[in-house]
Amino acid sequence: MATVREQVMAIREQDSQVRQVDMAREIGCSRERVRQVLNSLGMVSIPQKPPSICKHCQNEISAKVYRKFCNAECRKAYSLRHLRCSECGVEYIVSKTVFNASVRRGYKLNFCGRACLGKYAGKKYGWGSRSSAKNKGPNRKVRNYLQPLEAVNGRMAMDEQLKLLLLEQRAKLEKELEEVAQEIRDSERRKEQAQIQLRHIRGLLTENSADVSGDSAVASATEPLPLSEGPLQQQQDICRLAEEVLLERNGLPMHYNDLAKEVQSRGAVIGGKAPGNTLIAKLTSDSRFVRPYRKGYYALRKDYPHVSSVGSRKKAD
Repeated sequence: MATVREQVMAIREQDSQVRQVDMAREIGCSRERVRQVLNSLGMVSIPQKPPSICKHCQNEISAKVYRKFCNAECRKAYSLRHLRCSECGVEYIVSKTVFNASVRRGYKLNFCGRACLGKYAGKKYGWGSRSSAKNKGPNRKVRNYLQPLEAVNGRMAMDEQLKLLLLEQRAKLEKELEEVAQEIRDSERRKEQAQIQLRHIRGLLTENSADVSGDSAVASATEPLPLSEGPLQQQQDICRLAEEVLLERNGLPMHYNDLAKEVQSRGAVIGGKAPGNTLIAKLTSDSRFVRPYRKGYYALRKDYPHVSSVGSRKKAD
């Protein structure tokens, strides 16, 4: 009778991947005894795993870890199926998921698109005929499925005509918009030129009034000021000039220091060491002005009708 060593050697020569448990069960000994015999013979006690085989190209994978595919190209190619359209004969590609779903549903024909499906159904079951409307069973189901396709084809033809009309209208509107933009640019250019000329004229008028006031300064110093030239009239002039400056800005607020400089450049006399603070005091008491959204910036009330006045905003702070 053969010994355990001889039996182990014979089994391992026949199959190098057999497990120790299977050899011990066949011989009738323990697995530990089989391991000792394999170690004494210099054989690997743990069988090596078979190399991984690519599921697409059937090549051996050299990676140590278990992988189903040798590279990304094989993975992508394995997930696709090449089919041939049953109507037009054109070869097309679908995913493996879609193909398996069609097989589970029992589809025997393949179509590359809805157009070929509609042609096939029209040839076999008729397309929109009155006689087919009386049919029942499978034909009726196919007709109910294809009726929406016919409506879609009609809408596609209408969509093409609508698309052409919309493209024509878009080109017309773009041209009109460009013309309007050019007119706006020309108007802005004329507005800037008029503002420059207006500033020059105001500067010349200010210089002439300064010369005249300089000659009569000595005579008017000893005479009392009339009521129209007193502090009230000066405040009204300053507020009027400030209103003109803000009107030219078309609703944009202006800082009180910049506003004071602009008012002084137009001939107004603002007393005090800080003309800006003096101007704030005058604007606060005038209801035509408002501080819309930020401290130090003032605008006209008519441009911001829903904002609290300067005086009330200052008290609220």
